[in-house]
Amino acid sequence: MKTKKCVSFCSQQDASTCFTPRCILTHPKTRKSYCRVPSTHKFQRTTCDVIRRKDVPPSVLMGESSESIDFGSSAYLWEFFREYTFKYVRDVYAVPGGHELLYLKEGVVSYARLMPLSVADYLVGVRFINRILHRFPCFLYTYGLFYTTIQSPLRLTRPRQLQTSLIQHGLDDTDDVPYVLRQHVHGALTLADLSPQERLPLLFIVYHALSTLSSVFTHRELTMKHVLVWRPHPTKYITYVYPGVSFQTPYVPKVVPVSTSLYQVKTDPTQDVRLVQEAYPELGKCSTVHQVYRKLKGMLPVTTYPSIGTVHVSKLTTTYENSI
Repeated sequence: MKTKKCVSFCSQQDASTCFTPRCILTHPKTRKSYCRVPSTHKFQRTTCDVIRRKDVPPSVLMGESSESIDFGSSAYLWEFFREYTFKYVRDVYAVPGGHELLYLKEGVVSYARLMPLSVADYLVGVRFINRILHRFPCFLYTYGLFYTTIQSPLRLTRPRQLQTSLIQHGLDDTDDVPYVLRQHVHGALTLADLSPQERLPLLFIVYHALSTLSSVFTHRELTMKHVLVWRPHPTKYITYVYPGVSFQTPYVPKVVPVSTSLYQVKTDPTQDVRLVQEAYPELGKCSTVHQVYRKLKGMLPVTTYPSIGTVHVSKLTTTYENSI
């Protein structure tokens, strides 16, 4: 007797609708790209429904301020908060260029930034960055695209105004300026605020991603102001384990994407060297992101500071182990 073959929702999607966390777009070298169910999900054979392997809260690193930051699990963190999109917003702050939203659910705190950006910013985030975050968690997750339901300029002073003033949908043929909701690191510094020695491990994390993605992605405007850094614990460090090397740093880096970023087109591996020339002049002679990555890999310090957890970054996935 033949068993019922399960066909996933993802297999019926194309590149424009294949989004994490439920689906992942795969680009094999020898055949056409296709949409599939991620390895963190499995089929429930009796119903052929796709379910999570483990029904657990999102993987987050908690600081003493109770703010959460995630490693490659931004999509799951967003699913944790996204019911009615703005239901768990507890406060709204006006900041330069947009609004900062504070989310609170079951004691977990997270932040997002709502900004009037171009559709190009949204596309770079949703169609590329979101899909590679499970491997390269040094980017910011893009949550959605929103348009205003009012004619006057958007003014938000209370969380409830978010639900009455904004509507979420995909691309639309309209002259209105859309608002992009993106992951935000509250109270973050920039790479420029750190000393050259503190920048070294963070540059390695960023250039590991840029070197690996160099054939499909170029940031084009990467400077120190586009790399946010956040320290989740006042005294302890984070241990990062990469293929062939491990190191410690107290910071988490996040690269801010821009609308001029290029993906899946002809890229330039020399374009993003500007960051290391600005942040660490000792490597100014490197001409490509590959050379920068190799140089940084041999310069990482060996330390044994007390650690709050270990981030494992491999060729396939990224996981976090909490040791608090």
